[in-house]
This record gives sequence, C-alpha cells and structure tokens, in this order.
Amino acid sequence: MLRILTGFCLVCLLPSFCATSLLAKEQPTIDYSLPQSELARKNYISLANSKYASGIIRNSIIDLAQNTTANLKNAVTYFDQGNTKYKLGDKKGAIADFDQAISINPKYAPAYYMRSKVKYNLEDNKGAIADLNQAISINPKYAEAYFARGVVKHSLESSKAAIIADLNQAISINPKYVQAYYMRGMFKLISQSLDPDSDPNGAIADSNQAISINPKYAPAYYLLGMAKHVLGGDEPAAKFEARKAIELCKQLKNTLSFKEGYGGSDSDEVNLWCSQMGFR
Repeated sequence: MLRILTGFCLVCLLPSFCATSLLAKEQPTIDYSLPQSELARKNYISLANSKYASGIIRNSIIDLAQNTTANLKNAVTYFDQGNTKYKLGDKKGAIADFDQAISINPKYAPAYYMRSKVKYNLEDNKGAIADLNQAISINPKYAEAYFARGVVKHSLESSKAAIIADLNQAISINPKYVQAYYMRGMFKLISQSLDPDSDPNGAIADSNQAISINPKYAPAYYLLGMAKHVLGGDEPAAKFEARKAIELCKQLKNTLSFKEGYGGSDSDEVNLWCSQMGFR
C-alpha cells in the first residue's frame, strides 16, 4: 500500500497521479478559558512564527520556552507550541506538547487532530485513527477530521466505501471543502481498474466542483484531465486540463515562497503538490 499523504500533505499514489490535502485550520468549539496573560502568549507565538519564517529557528524555540513558562498550565499554549515544533520538524516534541494539551483538557479536539497528523507522519496509522475518532466524538462537525480519517483509512487498506463515506461527511459539513472534492474524485478514479463500482464520471463531477469553488486549484485540473483520459474519446480535452494544471503551478511559483511542512494555506499545499509532480 502506497502512502498518499505526509502529515495530510501530498505524496505520489500512482506514478502519474498524486494527491493533496488541507493542513486544516483548527477550529476549537469550546471556550478554553485563556489565562490573563493571553496577550503575552499571543505575542510569544507570533514572534516565534515570525522568526521561524525568517529562518531563525533557535530563537523561535527560545521564545516558545518563554511562552510555556508564562502559561505553564494552559492547554492552548501547549497546542500552539506543538504546532510550531511540528512546523520545525520536531515530531516527537510536537507529540509531547499535544499530549500535555490533552492531559490538561481531554476534550480539546484540535489537539487530537494535530497529534494524529504527527502520528501519521511517523507511520503510526492506528494511532492516527484513534486520535481522529476521538476528535470526531468530541466534535461531530469537525470536517477536517473526517477528511483526515478517510485518508488514513487508505493507508490501513480500508474499503473504498469506508474512505469515501468519510469524505462525503466532510463535504456534508463543509460544502466548499475543495480538497475533499478533489480527494473523493481521486479515489473514484484510481479504483477504475480495480473496482467494478468505480466512477470516473464521478471523478469528473468532483473535479469540476472543486474548480468551481477555487478556479486556481491546480490539482483539480490534473484530476479532470486524468479522468477524461481514462474515459477516452477526448484526448485533446484531457491534455488541455493537464496543461492548465502545469500553467497554474508555474504562476504559483512566481508568486510564493514556500517552506515544506510549515504552510497552512491552500496556496502552500498546491505549491507542494506542484513541486512533487515536477510541474516547475
């Protein structure tokens, strides 16, 4: 089984077919009662991230240490620190901080979600699934957690129906979830030669839906071209969609500077997809 995501970001699934995903924006649904020093916490985190963006990693770690000292018993502090450690590539340190956040607030769904990302990076798929199940049990409307669980289920060789069910749920919660349409279409397409119930026409529909939401989402054009190629009979259109994806990647390269493992925006993820596809 080939892994398709790294921390819910893209790696090749087939030689000519790759996938991307959202580094989801964590959306706490509970009042976590931030301490009086909330402003100081925000300042420390902002400073740490700013220094990271400038490549000053050591100072970023120092700022985070100061932040933790100032708010030692705050779950959100550990969560923020874990996020930054994850961005810096310190996966074990990130897990330790997410563990602390969860021990302080066992109903902190975003901490389970982020810890699942790190576990998935470390190829602990069962651990990732357990954390995603917990995040969903706490917040049944957590679209990103359903999306991620669908992805991890692929690595556990779950059925296509089980994978698509989670992607369906993510889309039901967030009808504008571009990456979920793209990923669902990808699974519909890649099963073409393996599953008599595969649906390449459904892949085209999902690609078009993703494009209607974000006309600059390059992976959806590539998926659309692949689906048209699989169906046959319209090779010029298939090649046109692939060229559109390449052109969008080139435009993105000229407008962004990207640090792998750091970004959280759609543009960051598409940039990573473009790089891994070789569309430069």
